[in-house]
Amino acid sequence: MTIRRIHISAFGPLRNFDCELYSGMNVIRGDNESGKTSLAMFIKFIFYGLSGRSLDGEPSERKKYVNWDTGSAEGYVIVGHEGKEYRIERTLSVTVRAGSDKESVRESLTVTDTATGGRVPEFEEAPGSEFFGVAEQVFVNTVFSGQAGRSRIDGSDTAAAVENMLFAADETVNVKKAAERLDKYRRLLHHKKGSGGEIPTLKEKCTELRARLDEASANSAEIIELEGAVANQTKTEAELISAIDADSAALTYFEAEKLCAEGNDAKLADKAAQTAEDDLRAALAMCCQPSKLDDGRRLSTAIEGERAGEAEFSERLYELEVGAANLADPTSPADPVALLEEYRGCAASARTFTIMGVISAVLGLSAGCVSALMYAMKSQIYLVLLGVAAIFAVLCGVFFILRGKKISRMNGICDIFEVDDESEIAGEVEYTLSRRAEADALLIRAESVRLSLEQSRQRIEALETEACAIAASFEDCCKADYDGGAMNDALERLSAAIALGERRQVAAEGRRAAYETASAVAAAKWERIPKDKLASAAEYIKSTPRMDNFPVDDAAADIIRRNLSFNQAKLDALRKKLHAEEIELASKKAVTESPAMLWEELSATLEKLKMLNLRYEAVTLAEETLAAAGENIRRGVIPKIVKMASSLFSAATEGRYESLGAGNAFELSAVADGHTRDSKLLSAGTEDLAYVCLRVALATELFGDKRPPLIFDESLAFMDPVRSAAAKDALAASGHQVLLFTCKPEDAADPTILMSRCR
Repeated sequence: MTIRRIHISAFGPLRNFDCELYSGMNVIRGDNESGKTSLAMFIKFIFYGLSGRSLDGEPSERKKYVNWDTGSAEGYVIVGHEGKEYRIERTLSVTVRAGSDKESVRESLTVTDTATGGRVPEFEEAPGSEFFGVAEQVFVNTVFSGQAGRSRIDGSDTAAAVENMLFAADETVNVKKAAERLDKYRRLLHHKKGSGGEIPTLKEKCTELRARLDEASANSAEIIELEGAVANQTKTEAELISAIDADSAALTYFEAEKLCAEGNDAKLADKAAQTAEDDLRAALAMCCQPSKLDDGRRLSTAIEGERAGEAEFSERLYELEVGAANLADPTSPADPVALLEEYRGCAASARTFTIMGVISAVLGLSAGCVSALMYAMKSQIYLVLLGVAAIFAVLCGVFFILRGKKISRMNGICDIFEVDDESEIAGEVEYTLSRRAEADALLIRAESVRLSLEQSRQRIEALETEACAIAASFEDCCKADYDGGAMNDALERLSAAIALGERRQVAAEGRRAAYETASAVAAAKWERIPKDKLASAAEYIKSTPRMDNFPVDDAAADIIRRNLSFNQAKLDALRKKLHAEEIELASKKAVTESPAMLWEELSATLEKLKMLNLRYEAVTLAEETLAAAGENIRRGVIPKIVKMASSLFSAATEGRYESLGAGNAFELSAVADGHTRDSKLLSAGTEDLAYVCLRVALATELFGDKRPPLIFDESLAFMDPVRSAAAKDALAASGHQVLLFTCKPEDAADPTILMSRCR
């Protein structure tokens, strides 16, 4: 299997990262913190995901490599596998709930055949296992060497994986776990060094059944005695319940009578409130509508405000028009800007004509001098040069004449502004334009004020019309007391109508206060009465005859309440005692089982015990057989892998070390000059080289023809150039695609992929 392309949308510090890889050796070089480890971990993420567990106080893979900005880890790789090309894309997003430290994790994975564009669901369940044929832990301990662990191997899981694959041709068929299951089932049946297990439990159950069978006959007399006591207690309980029911009925009738009396009192209060409400309605009928009175007040205020606004607008309009007239200057030019531009144009032309005139004069003088020289030399060319000098003299005169006209026009423009130079003209133009702009602004504001004044007059007219209509409605309502037809001013007429309406409203407020008081009294009485119970209380009084023992006042009711409380306490105590006796009776009955049923259960338990003993013997035999087979496999597998690693190690060290040794968990040692040294006593570079060789041998043995990529993150960092080159040769000769991440400058001579160029 070969990784051909990597694209990272977001992973650790990497964003929008692309990288093309090759089938052989790939040396990926980058400075510290350039993202090499993140790129290596991204490959593991694509095939196996990220763990959310924190080990030894270190942050989890998920916290380290989920991008802080996006809160996600996402991207894809293009791989070649068994003659086909696949795109594997994985997305992991992590969000933290507000106010909580809990993480919400969402992950998606798709595997697509790039030739057909169709998804490959069978690869999406566990792409690492499908493409490599091993679980994550074995992948990490063989072909993937992360920076944190460098080249070391956790031998327990890897050794077990090797054993499983060679024993059952399948890494997922875990021989060790099968043995553990057998041992677990054996211990479930019977512990070797204890009495635990299902078999001892069944033996204890047989003993218990025999004891229960003996106890059943002894409890019969006690059960009969307890049943008699329970019957007597039950009779006394019934008598107490009857007395409690009688007292409860008397109190219920008394409470119903009180409730009905309070209801009648509340109904009388309701009638008084209704009478007060009728009086209020009559008073309100003599008043104008409150909304109409409010409209009248609003109109009165609005008319006063609009009249004041009209006066203010008129005064402001006059001030703006006078100010604009004062800013107007009838003596200023109509277009001062055009005159200024004309002046500047004439000045530029005058300068140009002056330069051209001077140049013509110089050229004419030069031609004349040369002509005189030619004449002295008696050359006929002097006539031509003399003609040229004359032409330049004429041009000089023309240019100075044109210059004079421009200067004359400039003086004329200065006379218009009554100034002497261009700067003063510019000042006059700026001053004139500023006064005109100010005057125009005042006129614009005056026009706006004039429009506002007109609108104000229109609003006053509309408000006065509305005021006359409202005043007329007041006159219709209160014709007997008021006649406003003689008033000419609408505001005066409306104010008189409002005063009359307010007097009528004050008269109605007194009625309103009386009504509110009566309503509050009725409401207070009804508030103390549970209305949902009033109807049922009245019905109860009608349907229940009054008995002589029913109380007639609160004193008699208190006596009955005390007697009821005493009987209730007595009943509670009796029930507790009865409950205890019933529990004791039930417990006695529980142990007094049928001897026939107990004997039947005992026989079934003895039969099951016999069957489990047979199973225990079978499991013990299978466990011993499997352990012996596994030991034989281990004797042949680990030496084979170590032999291959020794050959690579000896070649990489140029014969300095003869071979490698390894235990069942791949603890390494090196042999040099007949002496064996533990790998921890070797230099860091040599120890790393030994584990690199072991990883190549493990990959060859475990993966066979699948040939997954070998990924090493700074695994050669402690090696000198010679050992580093030898290790690279060993990796290149393995037949795997190799991804070697490094920051060493001497690796720059190799065909490298630079991290900085992949972004």
